[in-house]
Formats: sequence, C-alpha cells, structure tokens
Amino acid sequence: MRGTAIALVIANHAVLYGQQFSHDVPEWMRVANDIVTPFRMPVMVFLSGLLVSGSLSRKSAREYLVGKFRFVVWPFLVWTAVSAVWVFVIIELRGENEHRYTPLWFLQYLAIYYVIALVTRRINPLIVAGVAFVVTLAIDPGDEMRFATLLVCFMAGVWFSKYPDRFEKLVRRREVVIAAVVLLVLVVVIAVTWFNLREHLRYQPASLPFVAASIIIWARLAMAWADHRLAQPLRYVGQMSLVYYVVHGYPLLIGAAVGYRLFDNGEATVVCAAAAGFTAGAIASWLYRRSGIVRALFEMPGGQPKVATRV
Repeated sequence: MRGTAIALVIANHAVLYGQQFSHDVPEWMRVANDIVTPFRMPVMVFLSGLLVSGSLSRKSAREYLVGKFRFVVWPFLVWTAVSAVWVFVIIELRGENEHRYTPLWFLQYLAIYYVIALVTRRINPLIVAGVAFVVTLAIDPGDEMRFATLLVCFMAGVWFSKYPDRFEKLVRRREVVIAAVVLLVLVVVIAVTWFNLREHLRYQPASLPFVAASIIIWARLAMAWADHRLAQPLRYVGQMSLVYYVVHGYPLLIGAAVGYRLFDNGEATVVCAAAAGFTAGAIASWLYRRSGIVRALFEMPGGQPKVATRV
C-alpha cells in the first residue's frame, strides 16, 4: 500500500510538471491523476498512524520522540537545506523566483502528528480525530484544513493500530468492500463527467468517506497481491518510501525539461519525468543501504540504522 502511494505521488508530480512544460499532456493522464488526487496523501498518513501503537508500547516517551526526530525531523531539516540551495541556484543562475517542488510539508505534518499521538496513551485516538474533523468544518480551505483533514486520517490509523484485527476483519467483509467500490465508482464517474476532484475534494472533510473507501479497497488488494513476485518492486518502494519521497522531485523536474526538449510531446514529457523520479529514488535507496554518508541524509547518525526507512 505504501509503495503504491509513493508511486502515485511520483506520477502526480510527473503529470503536473509535464503540464508546466507541455500543453498537450493527454486528457486521460490528467483525469486519471485527478481521480487519485484526494487519496494519495491521506492513505500515506493513515499507514503512518497504523504503526504508532506498536512503537509507543515498546518505548518510553523520550525514546519514542528521539526516534521520530532521527527518522522524520532530521531528514526534514537536511532536505529543507537542500531545497534552499536549489532555490538559490535557480534564482542566481536562471533568474527564476518560482520554486516548484515543495513536498517537505508532509514530513513537517508527520512530525507534529507523532507528537500529538503521545496523548493516545491516555485518550482514545477517535476523540482526537473527532476534534480535528470538527475543526475542518469551522475553517476555510487552505493549509490549516489540509493539516486537520490529514490528522483525522492519521488518528484513524492510530486507532486501528491498537486493534489491528478489527482492521483486517473490516477489510475482509464483503459488504464493506462492495460499499467501498460503489463509492469509488461514483468518484470516477463524477470526475470523468463534470467534477474537478483536485479543486473540490482534495484535503476537504467531504473527501473522508471516499478516503475510507479507498483505504478499504487498497488494503483488500494488498492482502491478495502483496506476496506475489510482481508486487516486489512496490514492496521495495514502500520500504524505502522516505528516500523515494524526498529525492524524486528535482530529478523529476529535470526529466520533464529534458523530455520536452527531446520529444516536444506531452505524453513523452510525463514519461521522462516519471522515469527520472523513479530512477533517482532507486539510485538513492541503493546508496542508502551501502553508504553511511548517504544514510545520514535520511536519518540522524547514531543509534541502530534502520533496515528500511519509511514515512
């Protein structure tokens, strides 16, 4: 599930940057990208919450926070510095003031969510999710609504992390899966006909039933196919999700520029952009496993290194 979510994030940026360089990106690419737009990041946040209770139960509050600093805050700080260098180079060398790649907000949110999760040792996570949902109804769309909406998803994951058997039983219930499929078919129909999901359903409280439906279907498919050899690449991307997430953007942007210059075609531009993003992630994850210097870009030195790094 995590690997697929990361793959869709890279595909999203490939389509968006392809549109910046080329005006003839195929309509099917735009529509397909818009259809999954409301679900990618909420699913990633839910999956992060799904691991919280196990971590909290094994560690003291101090150990828990130190771990989150090492594996979430540290890469956020490092790659914020990298981003600042990139912006300086673009401004100084090309005179462009527009910075078109800013994915690090997700790590910032995640760090805050992990701190908030400490209260779930004493408070039901669904109470926190309920408060966050009420907040989404009281504020205007924007960064604050995005934060609150994703907090609902994170806390839902935290609740299921306390009762993992309930999540599996829910996902295996036929009537639940059928209802989820009906909801997502509705999303596809309205996206294809007249409704702009990116504009009206992204990070909105109204998206949460559809997010829940996507999680159910996603999880059911994962249960059926996760052990298949064809799923191995996605499993690997999921294990190395932090690496792929933070490194793909700038290579992807360069790939889009090169693809457009080489082919002057929207579809080829998107494909080149996506290929550059995935290649950069694959190279960085390969180096992460073999070089302590590269690993230090993604986790703070000291302590036991992770076998895989996930967001």
